[in-house]
Amino acid sequence: KPGGHLQLSFVDDGGNSNARKSQECKMEMSSIAGADAIAKINLEERTKRAMLAEAVEDRIFELVDELDEVVTVNDGFLVGDVREEAVELAKQAKALQLQYDDLVSGSPSTLIDVEDNL
Repeated sequence: KPGGHLQLSFVDDGGNSNARKSQECKMEMSSIAGADAIAKINLEERTKRAMLAEAVEDRIFELVDELDEVVTVNDGFLVGDVREEAVELAKQAKALQLQYDDLVSGSPSTLIDVEDNL
């Protein structure tokens, strides 16, 4: 909702980023779920998938950290442009999570297709 308020809290009482922990858990679960399918793929494609997944993972963590920073700086109250920035960061992280899931599950991946055509 444009102009609406969004309140988020990513930091627990110990000062740890719950967002990062949650993201790490999602990624670990995706990797575990796809292990059998990945094992059936040829070595060259597995290597490509692993390299691309690592790069995507790094970018997801950068986005999660950026989002965490936006939330922390604004005490969890996101309004106007700050809210739009937070929503955009979250959308980018979600889109990359979907790409990551495809890479580690052995599913068709547009990133593999792009890599093959470079």
